[in-house]
Amino acid sequence: MQTILIANPKGGSGKTTLATNVAGWLAGKRQRVAIDDRDPQQSSSGWLERRPALFPPIALWGGKRKDAKALDLQWCVVDSPAGLHGDALRDAIKGADMLLVPLTPSAYD
Repeated sequence: MQTILIANPKGGSGKTTLATNVAGWLAGKRQRVAIDDRDPQQSSSGWLERRPALFPPIALWGGKRKDAKALDLQWCVVDSPAGLHGDALRDAIKGADMLLVPLTPSAYD
């Protein structure tokens, strides 16, 4: 299973939007995909609940790697919480195969 971590310590940077779009795109390519919604707001989980049943399936996952093998997942998209930094960020990155960092343009960028 390939893990894609969507991370940015700033809130409102588009992490959930990117996570749900990446998962939806992968599912549309007939990939077996899950979203690991680690954000306390649980917006990705809410998005999955509203996703039409006729669309390609996306699992909600927060388990262990052994669970991924049982589900035969190819991809796990991790929607990380705002404020992820330090040791928690390091550990999240170590568990990922890819890292996507959404950036919101501002006057200072």
